[in-house]
Amino acid sequence: DPDDLALSCDIDGEVMQDGRTSRLIFSVPTLIEHLSGVTELYPGDIIFTGTPGGVGNAREPKRFLQAGEVLTSRIEGVGELRNTFRDA
Repeated sequence: DPDDLALSCDIDGEVMQDGRTSRLIFSVPTLIEHLSGVTELYPGDIIFTGTPGGVGNAREPKRFLQAGEVLTSRIEGVGELRNTFRDA
């Protein structure tokens, strides 16, 4: 059910964000309907919807990514994406 998938994000295994698509302001079908009305969507397109609570800037103390840390983002039934950060 795309309207109730688990979403999560961790840094080096520490969970930072944990939510569900059922908590989005607009349902997944509504987002797709709106976007397809203004642009053509193709298989593999990614739709950014915002983020669950837990963003580093809103934490106390604040938490920002550091060089060498691995950020893993997951969507239930879709997969995960890992990014290793480095100094610019």
